[in-house]
Amino acid sequence: MIFNIVGPPSEEDLKVVPNEEVRDYIRKLPRPATVTPLAERFPKARPEAVDLLSKMLVFNPHKRLTAVQCLEHPYLSEYHDPEDEPTSDSLFEWDFEQKDLSRDEAPPPPSRTNWTHPVPPPVPTGHVSSLLPY
Repeated sequence: MIFNIVGPPSEEDLKVVPNEEVRDYIRKLPRPATVTPLAERFPKARPEAVDLLSKMLVFNPHKRLTAVQCLEHPYLSEYHDPEDEPTSDSLFEWDFEQKDLSRDEAPPPPSRTNWTHPVPPPVPTGHVSSLLPY
């Protein structure tokens, strides 16, 4: 379980969980005897990678890095291009998850044909970018 890696959430962090039953369930989960620091779990990883990972694997979403902050992190500096990373002025709303939609009312799943950004061309083998998932 993730708590064995990042440690269990504090009482303060549990307050972000709106459902009391879920908070009680989390409190009752076995607590790990020790939490091994990420640097020890991944001894061959660059310190910047461990730092980014530790800032993303945070239970409380208000304390977790945003996508923009992740892109600005030193670990991703060689890929970071503020001119090619648009941001939104509004927050994404999840209220659609609260609606009971019939199959006919549900929006179609995303497909490559309706993406707003073109799919990047293939990268020559051996280039560092060939390790990226697109």
